[in-house]
Amino acid sequence: MASTYLSRTIGTPTLSNKFTISVWVKRAELSSSGMNAMCGTQGNGSHATQFFFDGAPLRFYDNFSSTDVITNRKFRDTTAWFHVVAAIDTSQSTAADRVKIYVNGTQETSFATSNEYSQNDTNSFNNDYTNYIGDGGQANKYLDGCLAHFHFVSGTKYVATDFGEFDSNGVWKPKPSPSITYGNNGYFILKDANGVTDQSG
Repeated sequence: MASTYLSRTIGTPTLSNKFTISVWVKRAELSSSGMNAMCGTQGNGSHATQFFFDGAPLRFYDNFSSTDVITNRKFRDTTAWFHVVAAIDTSQSTAADRVKIYVNGTQETSFATSNEYSQNDTNSFNNDYTNYIGDGGQANKYLDGCLAHFHFVSGTKYVATDFGEFDSNGVWKPKPSPSITYGNNGYFILKDANGVTDQSG
C-alpha cells in the first residue's frame, strides 16, 4: 500500500472559480475500496476537493458544494499511462460546462453521476488550503501508482490539448513545456526525470 505524497501550501487564488489539474498517472492496483487519489485537499469541516479513481471510474468530488462527477468509463489497465485533466470554471452559465474531464486528449461525456457546481461556486483546492499530490488529503487515500507532469493552474481553465498532443502515429504524448500561465497558486512538478523539482513560475 502506498503511503507517500507531496504537499504544498498555497494562498490567495488568481480566480477562485477557475482552475485546471493535468497529470499523467499509471495505476498499480484496482482496489474498489477507498480512493486512489491523484490529488486533493482536506480543509476545515467539510471543505474537501479530490480528483481520484473510485475503483475503476474516474471521479472529481467537492463535498463543500456537493459536486460529484463520476465517469461511466472504467480505467482498469495497470500497464498504461493515462493523461487526465479536470478543467473547472464555475462561472459558466451551463452547468455541464463547469467541470470538464479529459482522458488522453478526449473529453468524457458519459457520466454515472453528474452533480455540478452551482454557478460561481468556489472550492478548497484553488484556495488557501494545503494541496496534497498523490493523496486525497485524508489518511489512507493515497494513490497506489505513479505520477508525472503534474500541473496545477490557478485562475484559468485549460483543455487537454494545452498539455498534450497526438504524434504521427496517433499516440497521445505530453507537451514537455506547454504554454501555460499558472497564476498565483499554480505549479508544475514531476517533470520528466526531475523528481519533485518545482517547475512553476
